Amino acid sequence: MAIRRFFALVLACFTAAALKAAPAVPVGAAAPVAGYAAGAALAGGHAQIGVTPGTVLAALAAPDFAPPAPAPAAVPAVQVPQAAPQVPAGVPAAPRAPPGVRSVSVDTVRAAVDVERLIPNGANSNGLKARLKRDVSRMAPYQIYTYNDSLGGRFTGIDLSAKPALADQIPELQPHEVRLIKKLQLVDGDIRVLVREDGKTPDLAVGDRLVEMKSFAGENLPLEALIDKANVQIREHARRHGLGHGAAAVDLTAEAAVPAARVQGMLDAWQAGAGAVVLDQVIVFARDDMKVFVRREDGTYRPADLRAAFAPAVQERPVARAELPRVRALLKKGGRAGS
Repeated sequence: MAIRRFFALVLACFTAAALKAAPAVPVGAAAPVAGYAAGAALAGGHAQIGVTPGTVLAALAAPDFAPPAPAPAAVPAVQVPQAAPQVPAGVPAAPRAPPGVRSVSVDTVRAAVDVERLIPNGANSNGLKARLKRDVSRMAPYQIYTYNDSLGGRFTGIDLSAKPALADQIPELQPHEVRLIKKLQLVDGDIRVLVREDGKTPDLAVGDRLVEMKSFAGENLPLEALIDKANVQIREHARRHGLGHGAAAVDLTAEAAVPAARVQGMLDAWQAGAGAVVLDQVIVFARDDMKVFVRREDGTYRPADLRAAFAPAVQERPVARAELPRVRALLKKGGRAGS
């Protein structure tokens, strides 16, 4: 009996010491949600994301918590957070941003007051802002991205990644621009339509690259002139915000397939006399085809593997040539191409 009492006393001492040493978890406290799910901010309001390789420095507001489970009086009740929101298929876990962007603020539009607060004023944006306020009941909720650059400036994008059908509703988008956006959405759904600034502004942010859209039906400006205009748009915007290079997306609406050799020859001839070239990629669509031309170190362009050009997004959502006719079913607002 004495031995049993001795071991019982030792066990009680160890148990009391362990309970005393266990760190207390404050009621209502929880680790921040790791990562960012596109669309989650529609329920959470605002998120500030620091853009560094592979790291999200701030997360969405913590979710609601379940009631604490019963526990002994000596141990504080621990609340268990709900599961983090799931990231939709084909959407990256955290916002990608162009090189030179310091951070990204993500906010949700629910009412006209949000449009007033989030869309900047300017000669080229006031008309859009007024129409967004007018149409807010039809369009909301949706997200606005504010890109904060390293020079102290910012630029703004209307997000399509959480609500792809918004492309049909954004005021001032022309039918040929909606056509091209829908083609790009098949390859990379991480798209935002940029709000025009008073200086030259690209059309889109597609993942971590800025993209200027051009449509070519054969009877407007020569294709070389459209590529040159796209290069100027990307270059001047990049200089204003301290950003890196970008891309052009071209829709050859009169072609069934991309004439790869002809396009490559045109790009090589154009870049030789273009001065400061900032188009690292030229994405070319035809009716049933797509090619990506990547600029090499010697300045010339060569066709690239689709997965390599769009990694990592296309790894989750690959598009083969046979799938591209699906674009036709999406182009419900297609129209005559413009410049």
